[in-house]
Amino acid sequence: MPVLFATHINRSFISLAAVIVLGTGAVFPQTPAGTPVALLAKATNKYVVAWDQGKTVDLHASALHADPRAEFEIIEAGNGSVAVWRVQTKKFWTVSGAGPDVRVLCSLDTITREALFTRVTNSDGTFSLKSISNGRYLAVVEEDTIVTPEYGTLRSQASSSPVITPEMLKPYTIKFFVVRASGSSIGDAEKFEMTPLAALKKKLTAGRRPSKVLTFLDSISGKKTVTGIHNREPNSDPAHWTDWIYSQAGVYPALWGGDFLFEPDNIANRGIMIDEAKNEWAQGAVVNLLYHLGPPTQAEACGWNGGVLSMLSNDQWAQLITDGTPLNDTLKQRFRNIAEYLQQLKDAGVEVLYRPFHEMNQSAFWWGGRPGSGGTARLFQIAHDYLIDTLGLSNVFFVWSVQDLSLDFSGYDPGDAYWDIFTLDVYNGDGYTAAKYQAMLDIAGTRLIGIAECATVPTAAQLLAQPRWVYFSGWSELTTGDITGAYTAANTLSRDEMPGWNNIIAVKDVPQAAPSPLQPSKYVQLSATMVRFFVPKEGRAIITVHDARGRLATTLVDADFSAGWHCSPFGHPAIEPGIYFVEFAAGNLRTFQKAGFWIR
Repeated sequence: MPVLFATHINRSFISLAAVIVLGTGAVFPQTPAGTPVALLAKATNKYVVAWDQGKTVDLHASALHADPRAEFEIIEAGNGSVAVWRVQTKKFWTVSGAGPDVRVLCSLDTITREALFTRVTNSDGTFSLKSISNGRYLAVVEEDTIVTPEYGTLRSQASSSPVITPEMLKPYTIKFFVVRASGSSIGDAEKFEMTPLAALKKKLTAGRRPSKVLTFLDSISGKKTVTGIHNREPNSDPAHWTDWIYSQAGVYPALWGGDFLFEPDNIANRGIMIDEAKNEWAQGAVVNLLYHLGPPTQAEACGWNGGVLSMLSNDQWAQLITDGTPLNDTLKQRFRNIAEYLQQLKDAGVEVLYRPFHEMNQSAFWWGGRPGSGGTARLFQIAHDYLIDTLGLSNVFFVWSVQDLSLDFSGYDPGDAYWDIFTLDVYNGDGYTAAKYQAMLDIAGTRLIGIAECATVPTAAQLLAQPRWVYFSGWSELTTGDITGAYTAANTLSRDEMPGWNNIIAVKDVPQAAPSPLQPSKYVQLSATMVRFFVPKEGRAIITVHDARGRLATTLVDADFSAGWHCSPFGHPAIEPGIYFVEFAAGNLRTFQKAGFWIR
């Protein structure tokens, strides 16, 4: 047990070691001294923020973005303990109160016993904090808050001639996810991940790189779906399955897929495959590449069973994701090997949708089935940073891929800044269920989603019911179903229906700095039954309503509009009365504001 502090320690005198080694031999996730970090709660997959409510500053695990309220430092306080310091207000986390649900506040100027925690590193790469003062772990718990609406507040949010009824003034309940020192053991509720804030901000503010493909896919999202096919080995015949679709449906698919592969002959014929990628791009097709990468513990040319389908030990995995180790160097050499071909495509003006470490939740692959920040998602991040930042392949756009083995996708999320399209491989016999579609939307939000692989192609009716899929791609010899119907439907696009890449202007979508959810918007005005909004440029406008946990509650507007002001009636949304956050997205513009909905 660590020695407890009985005296106050001023934050300015505390030094922070680069790495803190636990008694168990585990390494606690740590950053250099003075480095602000953001903490992601595993239970909610959202950031922890210090939410000021008068003099009480609670910790909520509900922020979609790491805004200034989410900036903290993990500080070594000596004798194996740590303290957590809020950068914005220079206050420490403290445990306060009694009973099973002890509050965690962010309001103390100096470190006392109530501000000290024992650090624990978990096997999945997350960490937990155990309060020294009450012996319990910090946990994310759901808490109800009872709110009584005030007449003046309702009056200011309603129209110029509101009708305030007694029903509107009834108390209502808002549910929050808050941090409490109440966990008696370590489960998902007690686990957190840590990311240096500087790296996170760099990724978020960099914005999406200009892309003709992504610009085009943005324009058809919700309206049309690009048809595709993967061309499996051999690389000496890289259009075999594209031609097969033409023989079946009388049209060519609008997305062509290829693979760098792992067998000696296919590695030798990568150049032929890349030439076909150039040819397909010239004819207007989307180019989609993946890489069945052999394990870095073996030679680049390897087998399927015992090679691509194999497993690394935990020690080998730890080395793989650590810069400068032999396995990490081997991994990057493999990336350099394919970068030669990606550079050829860049020189030819070809954009590539690249799907590294596909089916990340599939444990049959040596890279798959490892959730958490130090798992498969970390490999995806390494690939992204090395190909884009180190090798400068600005023509490569990253596709995050999972399989429909379950709906638990969030543990494999590399982070918003690392992926451009989120895709699902559909192989389970239940097909294209509403639950799978919604699980994808819950993570993607307004971003692009696709069907990267499938055996049975979706029908036109299924795509009408699930219109946000921007493409589907059959898997070569497994492709079945109503092929003619899927590839020639009115709501799908074949290659001859593509606009041609010379006719697409790439748009750089630069996200604004993550605003506070309470920031008012001059672009959206809400009345009792009407929403008035301003569209800065002709195009699609979306107004969605989210609850306090960031979940989509309802959509008020989703359509194309001309530039200027518009009004849309919405009646009474089918949501519980309470406080919500309204998000407005139009082109590059994205705003948030707080709103109250009082009538069911």
